[in-house]
Amino acid sequence: MNFLALYCYGFSRTVIMICMKYSSLGTVSNKKIQIAKKLGVNNLDDFVNNYR
Repeated sequence: MNFLALYCYGFSRTVIMICMKYSSLGTVSNKKIQIAKKLGVNNLDDFVNNYR
């Protein structure tokens, strides 16, 4: 939930990495892919844009 909130508000990958205490920017990208799979969508960007 926190990741999605930061992502929806347009925070950069670097800021998300720092806020979520991830060790690398790659972790942010991997988390985006994992969340998209759990939501059953191909692309998290398209999913989020539907609700903006």
